[in-house]
Amino acid sequence: MSEQPPCLWRPSAERLARSHVNHYLQWLAARDQHFADYQALWQWSVDHIEEFWASIWDYFDIQCSVPYQQVVSSHPMPGATWFEGARLNFAQQLFRFNTDPATANKDAIVAESETRGRVTLSWGEVRDQVTAVANTLRALGVGPATGWWRTCRTPLKRRSLFMPVPALVRSGRRARLIWALRACWIGFDKLIPSC
Repeated sequence: MSEQPPCLWRPSAERLARSHVNHYLQWLAARDQHFADYQALWQWSVDHIEEFWASIWDYFDIQCSVPYQQVVSSHPMPGATWFEGARLNFAQQLFRFNTDPATANKDAIVAESETRGRVTLSWGEVRDQVTAVANTLRALGVGPATGWWRTCRTPLKRRSLFMPVPALVRSGRRARLIWALRACWIGFDKLIPSC
């Protein structure tokens, strides 16, 4: 029998009370879903996959122009289709809590690296870049069922971030765009199968 390793850190009661998981548990309780602890919540998420993920969709108040028809098509993975039929705008989800012009200069992305200093992008900068990429995709004729992809080896530079997924969805197109970050030593031949 293996020995249980010692717990290295346990959050305080105050920290637990302020946690997002605790807020979610309270939100569920207000909807007559009660769980004694995190373990019970986890078990429910495993035993009742559709109910759990529907609650996550509702908890985060996902905005969509067309609602989903079913939460998941089948349980075996890979191969399951999640929230089939839903049509939503990723950029809208990303920016909807930062619509106040006063927050335009607030940090949206903070990146650190072993090879260069801290890089920050404000909400205004990210919005401008997403808009520029969306406009470029429209000008290139990217539309429904358009498939394209590009690899690039561009490090995140100050005020330079290519954000194709939010831009593409913001353009209102249903093109398939895959943005994958892979370490160079994994190899190009491993990138395509993972997409």
